[in-house]
Amino acid sequence: QEFVLSREWPVEDLLEVHMFLADPEQGDKLDLSQHEQPVVDGAPAWSPDGEWLAFRRAFLDKSGQRTKAQIWLMRPDGADQVQVTDSAEFEHDTPTWTADGRYLAFTRAENASDLATSSIWVRDMETGVAWEAAKGQNPQWLP
Repeated sequence: QEFVLSREWPVEDLLEVHMFLADPEQGDKLDLSQHEQPVVDGAPAWSPDGEWLAFRRAFLDKSGQRTKAQIWLMRPDGADQVQVTDSAEFEHDTPTWTADGRYLAFTRAENASDLATSSIWVRDMETGVAWEAAKGQNPQWLP
């Protein structure tokens, strides 16, 4: 069994946050966050079939300022990284999959600390259509 963890990772003069695939028995760790730009990755959520990992990603500039986080997908080995949300004015967080993998819910807010503006968005992973489902944060699907 493997799991994903987030860890601060110093790169040049910046303190990035990378996600690692860890094998608790072997002690091996694979850096999944490999990207040309400095990143702050977190909130990983495995798809039910284990084929995708949804996560939150923000980018850092040279001064350490970060962009608003978006939802991304990647394969379990870090390949095929693709951005799912593209709303630079909103912070995205806490992705969670339905049991069948058809829908991905996540929190969207104007900024990370303003809970009053938080809403739950749902994306149909087959059609790519996303909509606001409710006001709130940190969605979890019932089994």
